[in-house]
This record gives sequence, structure tokens and C-alpha cells, in this order.
Amino acid sequence: MQGISISLTQLLMKGVPEGLLMTLAFHLFTNTKIEKNKFAFLAAANIIIPFLIRFLPISLGVNTILSLLTLIVLFNIVYQAQLTTVVRSIITAVVVMTMIIIAETLNYLLLFLMFGPERTDQILNFSSELTKNTATIPSTLFLAVLIFFAYWLMKKFENRKSAHATTQQKNSR
Repeated sequence: MQGISISLTQLLMKGVPEGLLMTLAFHLFTNTKIEKNKFAFLAAANIIIPFLIRFLPISLGVNTILSLLTLIVLFNIVYQAQLTTVVRSIITAVVVMTMIIIAETLNYLLLFLMFGPERTDQILNFSSELTKNTATIPSTLFLAVLIFFAYWLMKKFENRKSAHATTQQKNSR
């Protein structure tokens, strides 16, 4: 393989879980009810399209932007979204991108602390496919934790805001 393409092993070990997590994040952060068939379609698209985009002659990073743009467009078409959901899906894409960067950084830091700089470089750049993919599984777990924590925070603030609004309505009477 050349460029930024990935192997089938990496697609199965990283692409599938991360594609499912990103699709879930779009639903959670836009407050969109999960409909099984639509979720399955979006998740499959979010797994296959980034895999195929990586075969294009583009730089690393451009593939992520194209993948997120595709997910935004597909999400809004599938759910025939209103403007507020479109805006929330764009914000979600930026938030998820930031979470991916944080998760990958935490994973690298974990490997660095466990194995040191030379061994970490060897694992990530020169190891077998299976070793390399296994070493990056924590980043997927970090991403899941970040998504669920952000969703919990979002719900906590929404509940606080609605409780505050109810208290103000009672006080204004």
C-alpha cells in the first residue's frame, strides 16, 4: 500500500469501531433519535467512505476533512434535517475531530510512557499490522470516553438550563 491507504486489518480494528462511534456522536450531539436502519446506513457509509477516500492522491488530514464533510451531508440528507440540526452537525464534526486528536494524543502519550520514545516509534512505524493496530486500540477507547463524557455534560447543562427556566417562570407569576 502507498500514500495514506489502510489495510483491511486496520479497517476492521480501527475503522469500524471509530465509524460507529462517530455516527453515534452525530446522533447524540444533534439530539437526533437513533433509527436503526438510518444509523446502520450512516455507520456503514462512515466506515466505507473514509476507507475509499484514503486511496485518493491526497495528503493526510484532507482525508479526515472529506470524510467529515461526507458524514455531515449524508446525515442531513438521511434525516432531512432542519437548519438547527445542520448547524449542530457541523459543530459536531469539529468537536469529534478535536476529540479524535485528543484521543490519538493520549494514546501516543500512553505508549510513550509505557515503552519510551524508541520503542513507541518502532511499534507505530515498523511493527506488524496486528501489533500496530493493537497499540492504537486505546485511542478508540479514549474517543468513546470523550464522546460519552461530552454527551453527559451536554445533558447536564440542558437539564440545568431547563430547570432554571422553569424556576424563572414560576417566579415571574
